[in-house]
Amino acid sequence: MKPSRTIFITSFHPLISRNIISTDIPSALVDRGFQVVVLVPDFKADYFRKTFASAGIVIEGVLTGAAVRTKRVGLFKRLAEALPDTRRAELGRRLTLDGRRKSFIYYYCLYYPAHFLGKSYFLMRVIRFLDYLISPRGRFFGLLKKYRPVLVFSTDVQNENDVSLMQDARRLGVMTVGMVRSWDNLVLRAFRFVPPCLIVASELLRQQAVKLYGLNPNAITVSGVPHYDRYLREMKSLDGKGFLEKVGLDPAKPTVLFFPLCDYRVVWASNGERRFVDREVLEVLAGMSDLNVIVRFPPNETVSVGGFAPAKNFFCDRPGVAFGGERVTTREVSKEDDDRLMYELSAADVCVTGPSTAVIDAALFDKPIVFVDFSSGNAAGASRRASSGADREGFRDRPGQAFEYQSEHIADVLKTGGTRSARDTEELRRFIREAVADPARNREGRRRIVAEQCFQTDARASHRVVEVLSLAAA
Repeated sequence: MKPSRTIFITSFHPLISRNIISTDIPSALVDRGFQVVVLVPDFKADYFRKTFASAGIVIEGVLTGAAVRTKRVGLFKRLAEALPDTRRAELGRRLTLDGRRKSFIYYYCLYYPAHFLGKSYFLMRVIRFLDYLISPRGRFFGLLKKYRPVLVFSTDVQNENDVSLMQDARRLGVMTVGMVRSWDNLVLRAFRFVPPCLIVASELLRQQAVKLYGLNPNAITVSGVPHYDRYLREMKSLDGKGFLEKVGLDPAKPTVLFFPLCDYRVVWASNGERRFVDREVLEVLAGMSDLNVIVRFPPNETVSVGGFAPAKNFFCDRPGVAFGGERVTTREVSKEDDDRLMYELSAADVCVTGPSTAVIDAALFDKPIVFVDFSSGNAAGASRRASSGADREGFRDRPGQAFEYQSEHIADVLKTGGTRSARDTEELRRFIREAVADPARNREGRRRIVAEQCFQTDARASHRVVEVLSLAAA
């Protein structure tokens, strides 16, 4: 029997296929009598059809990117990044993605004045209203009229494609539910569109939505992290030692799992000088020949290692499904990629990472965590600079610093006491050795990270999302 009701689910960001589409959410909606139409970038449509299409789940490709982005949309997108009254947005107002300063004109004519507007809930509502009025109409009218969905589920509520879809859905009277994709999104950029119902992964995100943007807390549901449902169900049965043997490592040796920082997270000097922090970490790990080293590269970001050649005790994992000549930033995470991550986390004795979601992955698996925070000086000095505001002016003098350690979402993790921050290569060596010798150290802090960032670890986050969607569709 053909389903009488259709729900649109977006998957425009490369991580959504892992975060949402690979979870129980689509199949659970089909079981409840819905047809699910997943909207994806047109050049990925064949991959999604081969991987996810089934009875009740349809894939539709949509033209995305510069070909459909107007100057008006670009302006509101930039404005959303400039508005938040947060440390992370302040850093973003000053820096481009590769750690260089934004131009004088951009900073003083747009980014700096805009942050004053972000201090007012009323003015942000006015900006969202103008965005709705001025942004192009009708980009998604064809699909909305073809399927007549009862609900649009935006899985990345701040994504420009999701925003365009939700705006068109509102124009046609279609109900929308949005979800905040990642833990740093709300301190990074403001909402361009606020749907009637919002889903977030943690209570911290709900508090940010209320405090920063004045959203109604009763319209926000905390779900937990849907793609962690599978991790929680399977983690105890994973054979980490067997995985090490399979990839050519020695299961008798302790194992370090290293998540590179990525190029965009590391600050450049004002004269263009770069410090290749990831290469420095790899060289430290290469000198610890009594350990296994797994390097889990990011699926859709670049990492410069300066010609580093892995030793025999290394296994380098480069996840991500590529799409022809498309940029690395468009790569998707496959189920096989995610399976390997679970095995790598299971096998690890300590995780070394930058300011990324890998810290939550490691905490969920109760693995000691060492942050790579080179060029920040000692902990006391870094704390004084942050509290005095000096880092906001002087971070450009410290090439190699990962500026996101000053962001609110990382500050929340640091407050738990569940991590240690290595300020130089000597501390990195020492902290790794100490973590291997005493894995229980900082365990209570790691539990706090999980409690604060994951809401509930009952493997029912997907179920909570489905409940919200079903209620909204009704």
